[in-house]
Amino acid sequence: MEARGRGKGPGILPDDPMAEAGRKVLYFHFRRMLKHEPGTRDGTDIEALHDMRVATRRMRAAFQVFGDYFQPKVVRRHRRGLRRTARALGAVRDLDVFIDRMETYLRSAPPEEGEALYPLLATWRARRQAARKRMLAYLDGRDYH
Repeated sequence: MEARGRGKGPGILPDDPMAEAGRKVLYFHFRRMLKHEPGTRDGTDIEALHDMRVATRRMRAAFQVFGDYFQPKVVRRHRRGLRRTARALGAVRDLDVFIDRMETYLRSAPPEEGEALYPLLATWRARRQAARKRMLAYLDGRDYH
């Protein structure tokens, strides 16, 4: 049932009105966002958060393409919510990437270089933990739901 967002694509048909095509695209990426939410909440696989964030960006892009075919007030509200969600996810994702790259570098770096970089890595981990707390609070909050 591709039209419902379960296949490899949103299932847009050539004769779909633009509003219907937009709904299909939004629903497809919304389901992807929700699919990655448990892994994002868990926090052990950084790719789940990445995939959830990508889904929010794709929904925002879909609103740019299809937004004129929906009620402006509704579009504005959803775009604002997606922007807040992307911001909450992005704060953690950016630190995930920094930490992952630093850890990769440290595995092959001379020990004396590693010693100099460990305080920075510890700072990033602490910031990530604080950003995750804010992200989880946002995901548990009324605005997200």
